[in-house]
Amino acid sequence: LPDNKEYLYDVQATQSSYSTYHTMASFGSPMLSSPHRDVLEATPESAESKARLVEEIKSRGKSAVATKNWMEASLLYEKAITLQPPDEAAALHANLSLVKFSMGKFEAARDAAQKSVDADARYVKAYWRLGQACSKLGDYDQALRTNETALVFDPTNKAIKKEIEKLKVKVEDEKVRKAKEAAAAALAAEKEAEAMLVDPP
Repeated sequence: LPDNKEYLYDVQATQSSYSTYHTMASFGSPMLSSPHRDVLEATPESAESKARLVEEIKSRGKSAVATKNWMEASLLYEKAITLQPPDEAAALHANLSLVKFSMGKFEAARDAAQKSVDADARYVKAYWRLGQACSKLGDYDQALRTNETALVFDPTNKAIKKEIEKLKVKVEDEKVRKAKEAAAAALAAEKEAEAMLVDPP
């Protein structure tokens, strides 16, 4: 960090921040034990100081991901997102999706990836993250559609092409499974109806 850290530590000693601190403390917030509290609690006011803080947080977030420190990475990216205009936060949302996915929080990963897509409809990595999360949640149809959209923007991407082929198989397998379940349910209902006719209650 530069010697002048004023832009990182512009935290006002207001009643609001005091109350927030003690509310988090009472619930054992992970932020309170985080080694990144300096940036997590920073409240820069100017656009320039916000931009510098975002870059610092992104750097720390990258390091946290590299060491698989998912909780710290989650806190960092969530903070960075609050500092960025919504239409400029696509990469941050995608990174947060990766973190949530790695934590096994697949719904949160899907939501973060969708926000990334909403922020930049041409951002291929956002579609990739969204597809991965949807697949983990068993929504293979949506995962397939998502990857097919990604391929439109990056038609030579081999990883996406491979994923699409895998998802096509899963979609067909899911159709077969559902058809079998429906047939079994119909047969069971038919047998129950026959039993009631033979031996009414």
